[in-house]
Amino acid sequence: MYSESELQAALEGSRAWNEILSPQEKAAQEFMKIEGVGERTAMVLATTTSLGGTQHRDRDSLAKWAAEDGGAMLKVSSLPPSLFPVLCLLTRFSFLFTTKRFLLTSEEMPENVLLWPAWPARFVPRILSHLGCEN
Repeated sequence: MYSESELQAALEGSRAWNEILSPQEKAAQEFMKIEGVGERTAMVLATTTSLGGTQHRDRDSLAKWAAEDGGAMLKVSSLPPSLFPVLCLLTRFSFLFTTKRFLLTSEEMPENVLLWPAWPARFVPRILSHLGCEN
């Protein structure tokens, strides 16, 4: 039932890593490169559909979601072209607000992370900065 490496890792109290990773595991490894993002938080970021309605495989996917979401708003907007910069700013603020709210309050996030005092003060701003958001 277990591979030899999995059994050895279990006996040592560590974790075994499969050489063949699922898309979610690959995404989680990508998100773990962000300072302050641990394994559980990375898996949440990799598997959530709360940010844009689809799972994101990496930071670039989140940034692309924000850009496409803003582009879609510009296409359907009946605003004069002179107001497009304002709409872009509002779209960016919406992305920042949605992502920040998710990181600070989502039930998907590990409870110990949400209760950690350094999370909202230091790590959420770093994550937002890493994702290309202005905080």
